[in-house]
Amino acid sequence: MALVLKSCQKGLLISLVSVVPFCVSAACILPLKTQKPENFVLQISFLPNSLSLSLERMAFPGESAVVGVGKFLCTTIYSKITIFFKFQPNTDSLRAKMKELSDSKQNIEGYLESTGKQGKVAILTVKDWIPKVNNIEGQWDSMEEDIKASQKHFCGCFPNCYLRYKLSKSSMEKIQEVKELMDTRANFPEELAVPNPQPESVQEMPGPSIVDQKAASELLDRLKELVLNDEIRKIGIWGMGGVGKTTLVSNLNNIMADGSLAHPFDIIILVTVSSILDLHGIQLQIASRLKIKEVLENERKESWAALLFQGLKKQKKFLLILDDVWEKIDLDKVGIPQSLLGCKIVLTTRSLDVCYQMKTDKNIQVNTLNDEAGWKLFSEHVGELPDVEEIKSLAREVAKECKGLPLAIKVVDFSIEENELIRCWRAEGLIDESLNIEESLESGVDLIEKLKHSCLLEPGQGKGTVKMHDIVRDVAIWIASSSEDGNKFFVQSNMSWSKITKEGMHESINRASFVGGGLSEIPTFLETCSSLSTLFLQKNPLNKIPKDIFLSLKALRVLNLSGTKIKSLPKEVGELNNLRVLQLSEMRELQRIEAQTISRLSRLEVLDMYQSSYGWGVKGEVDEESVTLEELLHLEYLYYLRIMVSSTGYFPLDSTWLKRLKSFHFYMAPSKYRTTWLERVDERMVDLSGDVEHLAKCAEGMLNIATCLSISDCSVNRIGEVAKSVPNLKELILFQIEGSDNIWEGMVKSGGRSSFPKLQKIRVLACNGLKSLIPHDLLEQLHNLEEIQVYYCSNMKEIFGAKVVDENTSEIVATCSAVDSNALPHLRVLNLYNLPELRYICQEAFSWPSLEIVYVRRCPNLRRLPFSAGNAKKIRGIWGREEWWNELEWEDEETRLNLQKHFKRRK
Repeated sequence: MALVLKSCQKGLLISLVSVVPFCVSAACILPLKTQKPENFVLQISFLPNSLSLSLERMAFPGESAVVGVGKFLCTTIYSKITIFFKFQPNTDSLRAKMKELSDSKQNIEGYLESTGKQGKVAILTVKDWIPKVNNIEGQWDSMEEDIKASQKHFCGCFPNCYLRYKLSKSSMEKIQEVKELMDTRANFPEELAVPNPQPESVQEMPGPSIVDQKAASELLDRLKELVLNDEIRKIGIWGMGGVGKTTLVSNLNNIMADGSLAHPFDIIILVTVSSILDLHGIQLQIASRLKIKEVLENERKESWAALLFQGLKKQKKFLLILDDVWEKIDLDKVGIPQSLLGCKIVLTTRSLDVCYQMKTDKNIQVNTLNDEAGWKLFSEHVGELPDVEEIKSLAREVAKECKGLPLAIKVVDFSIEENELIRCWRAEGLIDESLNIEESLESGVDLIEKLKHSCLLEPGQGKGTVKMHDIVRDVAIWIASSSEDGNKFFVQSNMSWSKITKEGMHESINRASFVGGGLSEIPTFLETCSSLSTLFLQKNPLNKIPKDIFLSLKALRVLNLSGTKIKSLPKEVGELNNLRVLQLSEMRELQRIEAQTISRLSRLEVLDMYQSSYGWGVKGEVDEESVTLEELLHLEYLYYLRIMVSSTGYFPLDSTWLKRLKSFHFYMAPSKYRTTWLERVDERMVDLSGDVEHLAKCAEGMLNIATCLSISDCSVNRIGEVAKSVPNLKELILFQIEGSDNIWEGMVKSGGRSSFPKLQKIRVLACNGLKSLIPHDLLEQLHNLEEIQVYYCSNMKEIFGAKVVDENTSEIVATCSAVDSNALPHLRVLNLYNLPELRYICQEAFSWPSLEIVYVRRCPNLRRLPFSAGNAKKIRGIWGREEWWNELEWEDEETRLNLQKHFKRRK
C-alpha cells in the first residue's frame, strides 16, 4: 500500500490510495504553507504476521510538520492494521482460554454439587466468581456467531474486514478478562465449600401463654391433633381481628420449641404475612429460617422460588405457619412444595373465604371469650385492683365492653402528647383558625375530652398524654383511607421499607405517614401529591433532603422529620409558605440550616427542635450562609419554639417578642458537645448550661418571663443571683451542679416576702456537692411548692435542713430557728431515688397537710420517716422495697399500723 503526500502552495494534500480491500480512500487538506510542491511517499510492506513502514521525502520549508503528520498516521494505521491481521490468532487464543475457563468452572460446580449433598455451601469468593464466568461465557457465545459471520466474503471476494477488526480487538480485551478470572481461580483456598449452618428446628416466639385459659387451651389441643394427623395437609384458623389467632399459633410453635409436644417436623417456620401481600418478603422470611437468605439475595428474584423449593425439600418434613393472611397466596410462586408427605401448612386469617381460596383441609374458628374468661384475662393485665366494690364493678363493665376480644383487653398503642395533637389539629384547620392561641388550646382540650368520653381516645402513660386503641386505630385508618370527601389518608407507619408501596398514593392524598418505616431516602412518588397537607417522616434513617422535593408540596401545613439522620436543611424548605408546624426534634446529626430558610416560612406557628444538635447563633457569630436567631423575628405567627442556642453574646429576641410565644424552651449551651436536654415541658423554659452567670446576663429579658429554669453542667457556689432574676418561676431544675452546699445563700428575703412566690416544683439530679436540699430559713418562703424530686445525689444527707447534724456521729449539734409546723402547706409529692447517704427527710415536726405520695428507692440509710399518728393524714401511698419498709424505725406502733395500709411494695 502506498500513502502519497503531495505539497502545494495552498497546503499539504494527503491521499491514501489503498491496495487492500478494506481501505477505500481518504483525503484531507492540512493548512500548511509550502513554497513549492513536493512529493512524499509512505511505503507499507505486508508480511504474513507483520508489516513495515517507511517514509521517503524531499526537503522543503515546513517539512517538520509534514513529518509529524506522517509519524502520527504511521502509528495509528500500524495499530489498526496489526489488530486486523491478528484476527485469527486472537480469536483462536480466546477460544482456547475460554475452554480452559469453562472446564475449570464445571469442575468447581461438580465439586460444589457433591459437597452440597453433605450440607456444605460455597465460600463467598467462589459464589462471586461463578456468576462472572457465566457472564463472560454468554458474551463468548455471542462472539462465536459473529466470528462465523465474518468468514463470509463481500461480493464473493473480500472478507468483512471491519467485523474482523472489531472481533479481533474484542478478543484481545476478553483475553485479559479471562486471565484475571483464571488468576482469581488460582488463588482460591483448598477448601471451596464450608459446612452450611443448620437452621434451628424451632425458634421460640415472644407472646403470652394460654395455659390458664380454658377456651384457648381447648383450641390449642384441637390444633395439635390436626397438625399431627398425617391425612391433613392444610389447616385454616379464622376469626375477627384481635380474637387471638396469632396467640394460638405462637403457642403451638412454642410448645414444640420447649419440647412439650413431640412432633415429626425437621423445621417449623412461622411467617408474618400482613395486609399488604409481599411475596419477596415472605420468601426472605423463609430463607432466613433456612439459613439461605444470603444465597437468595445474591441471585435474581426470578430464581428465588426454585431455590426455596430445593431448600424446603432438603428438610424432608416441615410445618409452615402463615400468620395474618388477607388474600390468596400462590404457594408455587413462593416456592413452597405442597405434595411432599409430612409437610404441612397452617394459616391464620380474618376471612373464611381466604381459607376456601387456599384450599385448606380443615378450618378452626376462633371465637370471642365469654364474660368470665374475658374478666380473668382482663384482671391478669390490669393487675391488682383496689379493694373497693365500685372500682371492681366498673372494671367488670370495662372488661365486658371489650366484647371478649383478647387484643382489646391487652393491647395499648404508643402515647402522644395532647398539646402536640392540638397543635397539629390547629395547623390543619380542624380547630377554628380565627381563635387565638389560648382559645385554640382550650377547644382542643375539649375535643380530646369528648373523644375520651366516646372511648376513641384513652389516657396515655404520662401526664398530659393520650393513646388510641389498636383496633380503633385500624378502623380510623380504614375510614380515612377510603374517604369519599377528598380528605384521604395514606398510612404505612412502622413498616419496613421493603413493604412500603406507592400503591394508593395519588394527587388526592391529603395526609401521609411513614413513621418508622426504615426509609433511607424520601419517596420520589410524593412529588405527585400536590394536595398533601401533612407529612410524617419521623423515626426514619433519612440522611438528606432532595432540594426539589418540596417545590411540588406547596399545600403542606405539617412536616415532621424528627428522629432522622439529616445533616443539613436546604433553603428550598423555605418554599413551604403554607407550613404551620415544623417538627425537627431529636435530629442529633443536624449541623446546618441554610440562611433565609426559616424566615420565609411566613405562616409558621410551631418550630420544635427539642434535643436536636443544631446551635442557633447571632449574626457575626456564625457563617453568613447559616440561619441565625434574627430570622425568628420574621415569624409573626410563631407561638411554640424549642431550640438550642450556641450564642455567647447579646440575645436578640427581646421580652416583647418573646411574650407572644405561648411556650418556649431555650437550651443555652455555648458548647455544642453539651447536649443534655432535660424533659420537655409546655412552659416558658430556659435551660442554662456551662457559664451560668454570664448566660443569665445575656438572656435577661428571656429569664424575666420564663416560668421554668434549668441550671446544668456547671460548678457554682450560689445560684441565687440567677434564680432571683426569674420572678415568674414555677419549676426549678438543678442538674449536675458540683458547687458547694450553700447554693441558696442570699435568697431569703426579709419582711416575710417570698423569694419564690410561684415555685411549684423542684427537681434535683446528680448534684453531688449538695448535702442538704433546702435550708431551714428558706422553707417558710416556699408557700406554693407542690412536688420535690431528688435523684442521684451521692452526698445528700437530709432534704430539709431544719437542724445541724454531725456528719460522723449523726448527733444533733445545733438547733436552728424554729420552723413553722405548717411549712410547705401544698407539698403533695416527695420522690427520692438513689441517695446512698440520705439519713433524714427532716428533723422538725411538720404537719404535711397536703402530702399524698412518697417514693423512696435506693436510700438504704433512711431509717425513719417524719410521720406520726397526728400528721400526714392525706397520705395515700408510700412506695419502696419491702426490705427497706420492714427495717424502718417508728415513733410508735400506732403510726406503723396507720401507714402500713398505704405501703406499696416495689419489686
